[in-house]
Amino acid sequence: MTGSARGPVTGVGRHAERLAADSFKDVMGRFPTGVVVVTTRWRGGHQAMTASSLTSVSLEPPLVLFCVERRASFHDAVLGAGAWAVSMLSEEQSTMSDRFAGRASRTRRDFVGLEHSHGRITGAALLRGALATVECRTWATYPGGDHTIVVGRVLAASVGRPDGRPLTYWRGRYRSLNPTDPAPRPHNPDNDPPTADPPTADPPTAGPASPH
Repeated sequence: MTGSARGPVTGVGRHAERLAADSFKDVMGRFPTGVVVVTTRWRGGHQAMTASSLTSVSLEPPLVLFCVERRASFHDAVLGAGAWAVSMLSEEQSTMSDRFAGRASRTRRDFVGLEHSHGRITGAALLRGALATVECRTWATYPGGDHTIVVGRVLAASVGRPDGRPLTYWRGRYRSLNPTDPAPRPHNPDNDPPTADPPTADPPTAGPASPH
């Protein structure tokens, strides 16, 4: 039977309001993620933020997204710059994650003594030793509660350490993959389940997020 749209379910709003923040964080913390550092060049300086919200969105065009808290100093910098880069951290780079975590401003001083290069397209910092890096131009932004969802079109992508292992985060702690795990097998697209072509739609208008 084909599903159909329905109106709002009575009482859903009241139940949602009762969901405590600590309970929500505890549930979502059980989903393991990778760790990245997002960087941008803004007003002549470098800014950076640690994130675990990087997601691949589209292949054509190549899009990724991350979320940034509206109260974070990085929020206005990355939206104002319109271009940014992502360094996907290896399991040896937890100190880099700590360096750029939190809401406080992370400026060029935080890059002192840190091996990095600058993206050829965006000029944003790329961390040396990262598993992979991407450079992006902001494609669209969306409000997401106390965060802004930033979607970027990937302009350049590079694998830095093909055999490296990712830094992962689970239940409030850094983790690493089991070193005894076998190496991943190459992906065989012939084994993918059939999927329906998604409906075509006009892309959303890119532009700065609405002021809050």
